[in-house]
Amino acid sequence: FPIRFKLLLIISFVLLVSVSGVIFLASYFFRKDSEGVVKENNIKINDILALKVKSDLQSIRQDVHITSAGIIRNPGVSKVIAKELFDVDQSFILIGAYGPGMTPKFEVLNEDFLQNFDYQKSEIHNLMGTIKEKVKKAYSGSTVIWNASPYFRHPMLCLAFPLSESKDTQTILVTLVKLDRLLSAFQTSGTTETFLIGEDGSVLAHPDAKIVLSGSKLNDLPIVEKMKKSLVDNGQFRYENKEGVYYLGSFKKLGIGGVGVISQVEEEKVFQAGNDIQKRNMYLLVIFLALAFIVVYIFAKSLSTP
Repeated sequence: FPIRFKLLLIISFVLLVSVSGVIFLASYFFRKDSEGVVKENNIKINDILALKVKSDLQSIRQDVHITSAGIIRNPGVSKVIAKELFDVDQSFILIGAYGPGMTPKFEVLNEDFLQNFDYQKSEIHNLMGTIKEKVKKAYSGSTVIWNASPYFRHPMLCLAFPLSESKDTQTILVTLVKLDRLLSAFQTSGTTETFLIGEDGSVLAHPDAKIVLSGSKLNDLPIVEKMKKSLVDNGQFRYENKEGVYYLGSFKKLGIGGVGVISQVEEEKVFQAGNDIQKRNMYLLVIFLALAFIVVYIFAKSLSTP
């Protein structure tokens, strides 16, 4: 081969290998760094949300317990005592105490809520008559949290727990509370999607309120299955959903009612910036190779010409 072609081949090969190697390594480390940042961000979001949700749930339990204790001591003024709570926090819809078989000991409704949003008392009573199986674990000393939204036109949460964990587990307290205080915290932040999952896989809080109202369950989502089976209270891993889309997800259990917070980010969105940079670098590589080819060709031509 003439010297010009040998020179062109050698220079092009060295340039292609060196630049493409740099592009590959830079892209690889960028992806690893982006993945690490996303995982760390997911953990922080989960920790913050789990702390807030747990605090809200404990606050709801405390308010219900204090109000119920007052009503049990003074059953004749149950509506007056309950109204004090309803006036302070209008998210409460119902407070009740029930014996074995969901036999009511007292049951007080937030009548202002019923009037303002056009609900009938019969709707609430019918619901309470159907939840016997859902709250039976409360008689064993557990806290039961489930999504009651499908029975209403508003996102609604039901909590059931024993009146006393050490003495009377034959009496449970049940409350219906609007989810406004929780939904405000579960809004999509950038590329990260967060939601609250119940023990049965139902969606308790989600950026899309329609999912909560529909009573959807996400048991087929790998991260939910992983959380339910996990013996530790947190974890993260990469998974594929049923549509074939890969996610980087993490979970955090609250330690109350089997509830957990899940954060997930679509993997393609995480690496989008890196992929764009890699494409631009490949375009530059082609341009540099073309320029190098022209320069080396002209230089080699002068070397091979007497």
